[in-house]
Amino acid sequence: MPATPPTDLGELMELISQTFLFDGKKYPELRPASLAKRYRFAVRHSALHISKSAGAIAAEAEKADHGEQMDHQAIKLATAKLFVTTVNLACHSGMTANDLSEMVPKIVK
Repeated sequence: MPATPPTDLGELMELISQTFLFDGKKYPELRPASLAKRYRFAVRHSALHISKSAGAIAAEAEKADHGEQMDHQAIKLATAKLFVTTVNLACHSGMTANDLSEMVPKIVK
């Protein structure tokens, strides 16, 4: 990890994609695997992590629905994990920071 955390989206994407690799060292079913199989695995595994993060956020929201205090640190952590997983999936899907930047205005209009 760099001494100063990157704030540029491109730098973040590089850091995340180099840290969270989909390879046979961490995932035995990818020993050996074609690029297509690695990509399918990346999409599926990312979807699982996105669901886990969304579930953590939902659990905190449900606490509030029942009159309990939400854990804001848990929400922040889940949100950061959701961001990291989403960025990693974008990288493994061949997207660049510019691609993402160009898509945002189309989505938020």
